[in-house]
Formats: sequence, structure tokens, C-alpha cells
Amino acid sequence: MDLIVPKYFVFMLVIWIILVLSMNFGFKQLHDAQQENKSLRRFNRKIENMVRQIEEKPTNPNVIKKWTQLSSQYNDNRWKNAHCASCEYTDNVTEADFVFAHPHKTRIKRQCKSQKWIAQFWESDGKYPSIGNEPFDFSRSYRADATFSYYTMMTDTFKPKNIAEVVPYKVKKKNKQVMSSWISNCNFMVGARKRMKMLKRLEKKGVSYASYGKCDRDHNTGEILPYVNIQIQKWDTDKTKNWVQSGAQKMAHAAQYLFMFAAENDNSPYYHTEKIFHALMSGSVPIYWGHKTIYEYIPEHSMIFADDYGDNLANYILKVAENETLYNSYLAWRSKPLPVKMLEKINYHPPSECDICNFLIKS
Repeated sequence: MDLIVPKYFVFMLVIWIILVLSMNFGFKQLHDAQQENKSLRRFNRKIENMVRQIEEKPTNPNVIKKWTQLSSQYNDNRWKNAHCASCEYTDNVTEADFVFAHPHKTRIKRQCKSQKWIAQFWESDGKYPSIGNEPFDFSRSYRADATFSYYTMMTDTFKPKNIAEVVPYKVKKKNKQVMSSWISNCNFMVGARKRMKMLKRLEKKGVSYASYGKCDRDHNTGEILPYVNIQIQKWDTDKTKNWVQSGAQKMAHAAQYLFMFAAENDNSPYYHTEKIFHALMSGSVPIYWGHKTIYEYIPEHSMIFADDYGDNLANYILKVAENETLYNSYLAWRSKPLPVKMLEKINYHPPSECDICNFLIKS
């Protein structure tokens, strides 16, 4: 007997086979897509981790920048001998990323748009004005508004622990001169000539002075001191001859006078040299000529600011000299804590060569 298979059964079987094959194919595609998504997520996580590591790392040790120096004020080159992981020295300015130069000696000549130039200077703008019109990208100097500030002229001179006990007012009054002067740059520049004219005007109006500098010298540090204490004696016997320590004998002798003529060679912002700090250390009231930014560096009511009195400066100096109470008011700061603005500068740690290297790379 022959087996008779209905036609509709054959038809249903064919449909079932097609459905099974289609489902297997779909499951395979879905599986492959899932695997692909997993791989993509792993890859994205890897990229994100790499980016995070780069962002968190301040300096890439594998990136070495090159720097050079074309000029400086004192012909020193600290960059050549600096040992920094991310900066190395080159004599070839064309391949340098960073160029240090004195703005009075060198004009900017960029070798490429990304090359950064850093001005470095320690004298006033009046003595060494910039010779170029294009501004430097950064600066390294005595100025408080420099990229890299140094308060060396203050910190190397003003030592709070070594401030001398003040010579008594009555002892100072016995001096024939009311003021000491320590000027050696007589007429090299406009500011130097201006302060000499000021000194002469004061003398004509009765403010006598003893000159220890090269300009009209009539005194010297070899003279016997009329009054000494422990600190003044220590200063007077210090024979060290560098620009910082040579101020020791200067302070010992300046301490004998009511006032010290502490005039800069230029009226330039933030340019405040050792003169006024020597006066403060010695206990001689400074007659200061310079920029008004000096108020950011000294105690309140510790000096006579020349520009505040104009043509009446001589009269005011003589008035203070004759009034012991008024005179001592300029020394009252010595019995008080130093102001925060001074302590911040005294305790300030200037950036090292490698600190500057890292800053320049990040910039």
C-alpha cells in the first residue's frame, strides 16, 4: 500500500525548515553584534584611560623642550648648567623652544610662531631700556609683576634678626651732619643726575650731609664710630667685599646719623635697591626718592618719601630733626611685628630653573 503524503504537509515542512534557518542566521548576527559592541566598549575605555593619564600628568618626561640664552645683564647663564628632566640647553636658537634674553641687548627674532621669549633683567628701565617694540612673552626680574619674581635686593639686605638697636637720638644730634649719603653713580643717567641735584638743593637749604660714596666724598668707613653696640660693632668689623655684605660697614656708619639719603638712580616701578633697607636696618630714617611701589616693601611710617614734600622737603627734614617725638615716630615700626606684605617677600622662595621649565612647557 502506497504512503500518501498530503501536499499541505510537504508545504508546512518546507516553511518550518526556512524558519529554522532564518532564526539561526538571526541569532548569529545578534551574537556577532554583541561581541562587536563589547570590543568597542573595551576600546573606548582604553582610550579614555589614556586621555585621563595624559591630563593628570603635569609634564610628559618623554617630551624634551630646548632652551637657549642670547644675552643677560651679568653674562651668567644658569640655563646651560641646569639639569632639568624636560628641558635641555642648545646653542642653536633656531631649534630652541624657549629663548632667554636681556631686552636692552637683544631684539626678538622668532624662529617660529610657537617659540617663547623670556626677558631677564635686574636694573631699572631707565638704565637699560628695551630696544625692541615687540613685547616678550614672559619676564624674570626684580619686578613684583614679573612672571618669575625675585626679591633678592630686599632679602639679601633686610635681615630681621640682625636689625641694630637704634643709636640714641641725643647721640645722633651731636653729629655735625644730619644725614649720610652713599652715592657713587653721579651722572650716568637722568635719575642719577636728578638725585644729585636734589641732594645739593637740600644742602643749600640747611640739610647738611656726610658723603661716603664716590660723589663728593668727604667721609669714609675707616673713621672711628662715635657710638657702637653689639650689632654695629659686628657690622663695622665686617670686611667682606661683595655688593651685599659690603653694606655692613655702610650700616654701621649710617646708624650714627638721623637720616640716610636713600635715593634710587631711577624712578621705576618695583625698582627698590639695598639703600632703603640698609637705612631701615641701621636705625637711620631714610629720605627716599624712587617709585611709590616702595610702600609695598616697607613698614608703615618708616621713611620720608621725598616726592610727598616737593620743595618743602628740606624744611620738613629739619623739622623732624628738631623734634625728638616726631623723629622717633619714624622708628616706632621696630617695636611692632613686620607687616604681612614684607613677610611674604622675605619668606618667598623664587622659582628654580626646573620650576620655570615646567611652567613654560605647560604654558
